[in-house]
Amino acid sequence: NRGRPATSISNLCPDETSSSMLWGEKQAEQLGIDLAYDLHSFLAMMQEGGSDLSRQVLEDWKQWIDWDMELVMRDTPEQERVKMVGVLPDGRVQVRNVDDGRVRTLVSDYFL
Repeated sequence: NRGRPATSISNLCPDETSSSMLWGEKQAEQLGIDLAYDLHSFLAMMQEGGSDLSRQVLEDWKQWIDWDMELVMRDTPEQERVKMVGVLPDGRVQVRNVDDGRVRTLVSDYFL
């Protein structure tokens, strides 16, 4: 397994009580609630004309990408090598296979 290990929020939370597992579950639940509210607020802003902001965020993020860097896909036969060739408005990335030139869109982070 060359990928990143899974993260458990409860392992990162301090042991506040004797029932730390329950406390960690409450923290994880609150995190989920906070993320949902923040996502809702962001989407509402986008509907009110925030698309210029989202385009600017995406363009700023693209400035940090090393487009020449060769990446290795996890969980692929023979550890497929790819390079990023694009970022879609919803944040998905497009990659090109170094060996055969095939381009595809990734839904999530699959790099080692």
